[in-house]
Amino acid sequence: MKCLSITELKRAESKFLINKTKFFLAASLLFSASVVHANIAHANSPNFLLIIADDLGVDALGSYNVSNNTANTPNLDKLAKSGLSFENFWVTPACTTTRAALISGQHGYSSTVEYVPAVMPSNTKTLQQRLKQEDLPEKYATGIFGKWHLGGGRPDLNHPSQFGVDTYGGNLFNLEDYNDWTLTQNGQQSNEKGYHTSVVTDLAIDFIQANQASPWFAWVAYSAPHSPFHEPPANLISSSTPTRSPTDKYQAMIEAMDTEIGRLIDAVPKEDQDNTYIVFIGDNGTPRRVRDKQVFDKDHVKGTLYEGGIRTPLIVSGAGVTRQGERDGSLVNATDVFATFTSLALANEAPINVPSSSISFAQRLTNAEAQPSREYNYSEWRTRKTDISWTVRNADYKVIQHHDGKTELFASNDINEITPLKDASLEASLLSIGEAIRAGEFY
Repeated sequence: MKCLSITELKRAESKFLINKTKFFLAASLLFSASVVHANIAHANSPNFLLIIADDLGVDALGSYNVSNNTANTPNLDKLAKSGLSFENFWVTPACTTTRAALISGQHGYSSTVEYVPAVMPSNTKTLQQRLKQEDLPEKYATGIFGKWHLGGGRPDLNHPSQFGVDTYGGNLFNLEDYNDWTLTQNGQQSNEKGYHTSVVTDLAIDFIQANQASPWFAWVAYSAPHSPFHEPPANLISSSTPTRSPTDKYQAMIEAMDTEIGRLIDAVPKEDQDNTYIVFIGDNGTPRRVRDKQVFDKDHVKGTLYEGGIRTPLIVSGAGVTRQGERDGSLVNATDVFATFTSLALANEAPINVPSSSISFAQRLTNAEAQPSREYNYSEWRTRKTDISWTVRNADYKVIQHHDGKTELFASNDINEITPLKDASLEASLLSIGEAIRAGEFY
């Protein structure tokens, strides 16, 4: 073995250090380039914060001016002032069916989720999965926090993960107690003593702040203000908020949720705030016991196809929403969230690989003169004891086809729907549209 001189050793050492420096410099540049690339991609890919309130119709939110008796909601009022409120947003009469419409972009006759507690089929293609496809600038990190209720009465603990949900934390079905409930996190369960509305907010904040390297889609599904009606923690409501009657407690729960929504929005990192769409909806109408009796009849509420059961708030703010403090009367369906988010993720390109019953309303967020996406709106409902009922409307009129064969026709601006109209020709025309929708011949 040849021995090296001192000079040769120093030259070898110098060469090694130079090469080492070049290696780390190259690695550093490569890392920096990848970060820049990710940031550029992320800058072109908006984030989505979808907030769902359970059992909250248009009569429950003050910014909709439907009722004079509503909860104190400064954060949702602020969201409405900074964004666009849709006046004719239709969901389904219950939680499970609306959640399926949102996540699948399909009506119940296609998704098979027509009742509570239906199980969403394992072959359902979801919005979360769509936001991971190759045509997007970057795949989305997806999380759902709060009420799932798409796995039936005995859900698989990993059910959300089967549908493109990277992170899940919440309750798989309805709560019996907001302060003592079973928390499921990615297939693991534990007893949770924290107030549900606050815990769900914490989980969502953790997810958002942990996913800054990619665009994210956080679905925050509060159980509030669904029963059991109760007095929320004092720090979440005003000292002057009454909490004695069921209606008082219902409104206090909305106020507590509003407080936590404010904390959730404030926790979005500053660098993401201008690049995040914030969407708030109700999943179905207000329950009978706590409805505004001056607005809706006792039989025109949650669980029915009257406006009190299926017309709920839809507020969109943030990111590219330039119509601020405005109201929009165009027809929008819960199924349309699928196509809209996909379109926005593709920088407003026409989305592909979306269900035919999902139509993007993205253009309405910036252009009040844009052509309305829908000519007709549709919803349906099935209970375990009856056959299917459904409803369809255009800009001016609405017909309900009840499961027992009875039909009712109303003017679309008649939110109370107390006195049906008598027009056999108009009613027959709308019924034929509804049948065509159910046959898959129309949207």
